[in-house]
Amino acid sequence: MQIEDNVVRIAAGKCHVLALTYKGALYGWGSNKYGQLALSPKRAPEVKIPQLIAEESGVKMQQVFAGKYYTLAIGKNDALYFWGSVRQS
Repeated sequence: MQIEDNVVRIAAGKCHVLALTYKGALYGWGSNKYGQLALSPKRAPEVKIPQLIAEESGVKMQQVFAGKYYTLAIGKNDALYFWGSVRQS
């Protein structure tokens, strides 16, 4: 999938990358071993091209953060979203 808007923020974990666009779309790629890309780790343990994250919710994002194995995002609805794991291995 091609990112179809200007990227305004980038965040990176140990092995995953996130890109937030001007319009609030959140894309991710890299390791999804712990579900940090909001996808089922069994179906997509590794994502090689950017994928739209949490598209089904319809919520646009305003901020994104990444930790070693997790993703945090703040929606334009001011809700906090979390995907992944905080395990320390």
